[in-house]
Amino acid sequence: MESWRPFSVEPRNRAAEGVETADGKKSYPMAGRRGTGRRGTMEIKREATRYEYARRIERAKRYIALHLDEDLALPSIAAEAAFSEFHFHRIFSAFTGETPACHIRRLRLEMAANRLQHDARSTVAAVGLECGFHSPTVFARAFKERFGVSPDHYRRGAHPTRHADKPQLEKPFNRSAIEKSSVATLTPERLLFFSRVGPYDQSLVAFYRSIDRRVRFLRKPGDDRLFGITLDNPHITPRDLCRFELGVPVAEGAPAPSDGEFRFFSAGAVAVYPFEGFPFRLEKGFDDLYAFWLPESGFQPAEHPAFLVHRDGRFSSAFPRRTRIDICLPVQPL
Repeated sequence: MESWRPFSVEPRNRAAEGVETADGKKSYPMAGRRGTGRRGTMEIKREATRYEYARRIERAKRYIALHLDEDLALPSIAAEAAFSEFHFHRIFSAFTGETPACHIRRLRLEMAANRLQHDARSTVAAVGLECGFHSPTVFARAFKERFGVSPDHYRRGAHPTRHADKPQLEKPFNRSAIEKSSVATLTPERLLFFSRVGPYDQSLVAFYRSIDRRVRFLRKPGDDRLFGITLDNPHITPRDLCRFELGVPVAEGAPAPSDGEFRFFSAGAVAVYPFEGFPFRLEKGFDDLYAFWLPESGFQPAEHPAFLVHRDGRFSSAFPRRTRIDICLPVQPL
């Protein structure tokens, strides 16, 4: 009886072994044309290059997001991504579908729209200046071109980009969760981050599961939390352009995958809404936090985006079943 072999064995490739010529030397007429040698190595190099390009573009996008209120010059962004200024514009556009200027302009306008909704103390002109527009006229013109209404009308409730069929909230989704909501201070924490661009919908499931499988053996012992950071408001930013980051606590000394990056995450004071239920109803938890808890809390949203802390362990087993998720909103005194 033939013994079982864990790996298949191909017939010997005489050409790959070499053919002895008249002078006693060997030639290799088929070298590099079979197996995983040359072709496999080239594919590995191409994959590594794709990851490196993606990593640098993400670094450029993060630099832009952190400096929207400043003068963003192309040379400084290109330097952050370690690309030549001459080629950076084309590389960035090819990877993101937007030119650097269009990307900066869109993020500034979306940040301004969020400020107008949640910051009643700042004037429209001040919001424009804080979001990188040095002229109120330029800001008003750009805002109306993007959202269809002036900043003043937008602040008063004219939100043409919001869902028209979303009813006015009359009662909370979960009054008990609102009563349990509180403000906590989060200490800085080193996390392994992965980035994604796309809608905040069921397609996130595959992303969560793929990351969970890859980092399962890198996790910090006894810590199964996952930090999901929504960097955009889906009622303002086009669905396909919404940015999302997933942070994972990992063991000390664990290596970072090529498409991941270690960063210290610190949100300071956060309002914590303890959501329990099906993840597809998370939006109702956000509604509770913004519409019912926040107006009576004495706090207002801070500059940092809201994020989720999944506490039910590995997402591959927790989603899409009922789960426990803390909705966290960075806040500051009103």
